[in-house]
Amino acid sequence: MNIPRRSRKANFSEESTKSNESDDYEYVGFVFHQIGDLEYWADNPEDLRSYKDAAEGTWYPTHFYAVIRFGRNGAANGVYVMYDFYPEDEYLEERRKIDDNDWGYLPRALTDQQIAFAKIADKITDLRLGRTFDFAEALDYPVELVRATKTPENAIIWATVA
Repeated sequence: MNIPRRSRKANFSEESTKSNESDDYEYVGFVFHQIGDLEYWADNPEDLRSYKDAAEGTWYPTHFYAVIRFGRNGAANGVYVMYDFYPEDEYLEERRKIDDNDWGYLPRALTDQQIAFAKIADKITDLRLGRTFDFAEALDYPVELVRATKTPENAIIWATVA
C-alpha cells in the first residue's frame, strides 16, 4: 500500500528544532488557520431545521477545531477538523497535553473512528445547515501543531519545538 507522504505517521522527537517550508514533500505537515470550534447540536436533531433554530438551540463542545488548510501559494486547500491535544484546564488556566487514549471521538455516533484530524469539505462554502460530513483523509494518531510565519521572501516556514 502506497501512503502519500502527507498522510504518513510522523516520527517526532521530544524536542525538535527543525525548520522547513510548509507542504514540503520530504516532511509531513501543512499550514492551517483556525476558523472556529466544532460543536454539536445537543437538542433533538429533528428540531434543527433553520438557522433560527441553530441560533436558539443548545450546542456542546467536541474538543475539535475547524481549520482551513493552505498550500504553498497561500490558497485555501480544504476544510479540516483537528482534535485539541492541548486543551485549556479552566481551573489551572493552563494547557495540558492529553496523555491517555480516550481522545478524538465525536459524540452521537457521528463516526465511530478515532480522529486526530480529517478533511470535512473542499471549501468553506460547502459548510451549510444540514450537511453531513465524510471525515475523509482521517488520521488516527496524535499530530504536532507548530506556528508558521512568513519570511521576507514571502515563503511560509514553520519550526517544531516540543
